[in-house]
Amino acid sequence: MKKLLLVVGLLLSGSVFAFGNPASDFCVQHGGHVDIRTPMGGDGEKGYCVFNDGSSCEEYAFMKGQCKPSGKTHKQKLVDHCVKKGGFATGDVCKFAKWNTTCDLEDFYNHKCNRKKGNRVY
Repeated sequence: MKKLLLVVGLLLSGSVFAFGNPASDFCVQHGGHVDIRTPMGGDGEKGYCVFNDGSSCEEYAFMKGQCKPSGKTHKQKLVDHCVKKGGFATGDVCKFAKWNTTCDLEDFYNHKCNRKKGNRVY
C-alpha cells in the first residue's frame, strides 16, 4: 500500500512540473508547431507558431488573437480587397483611377462605399 501511495504521489507531483509555455500549448492545440528563433542581434529567443499554410507569427500574439494563420493583418486584408476590386491603396484610402473616386479602406471593405460613386477626386 505504501508503494502504491508513493507511486501515485510521484505521478501527481510530476504533473505539477509538466505544464509548458501556455502560448506554445495554444499553438499546438490549434494545429501549429512551435519554432524557437533568435532575433538578429542575438537578444534572447522568441517562440513562433508556424501554421500549416507556411505563415507564422509570434506565439503570444497568436494566443491573444492578434494574428491568424493567414499571417495577414486586418490592414493587409483591406488593401488586398481594394487591389482585387481594381483600386490601389494609399494610406487608409482606396483610389480608383478609372472612376476618379476614393473610398476609405474600411468602408470599402464593409460595402459602405461604392468604387463608382465614392468620393469624387478633382
